[in-house]
Amino acid sequence: MSLLERIDACNRHEPAEFIPFAIGEVAVGWLRPAFAERLARFGEVFAVSSRRVALRPRFWAFRERSEALDGVVRALVDDGTLPRYHGERYPVTASSRDRALCTVDRAAAPWFG
Repeated sequence: MSLLERIDACNRHEPAEFIPFAIGEVAVGWLRPAFAERLARFGEVFAVSSRRVALRPRFWAFRERSEALDGVVRALVDDGTLPRYHGERYPVTASSRDRALCTVDRAAAPWFG
């Protein structure tokens, strides 16, 4: 595959192929449906439907949200869904870095969109 073909492949984005990941009413990322299906087994952490994945409202504080996501990420690394745990925290924001809603492991950030 040529460099231009690779660039073209990276720039093909079909929004219909992703579903939103939300914290409260705020969309903070976009998930592939297959990954969303994996998150469904963590029903105590996520409310998962075919149209949306949301962190459960009981995780209302920054620390609680971060800890809940960290537990899920560690379990997904253990079962082979995610390739590794980096150990570096990455801020989860809606649009800017001004106000993080929580953190997630840097290696898992791309999976959560």
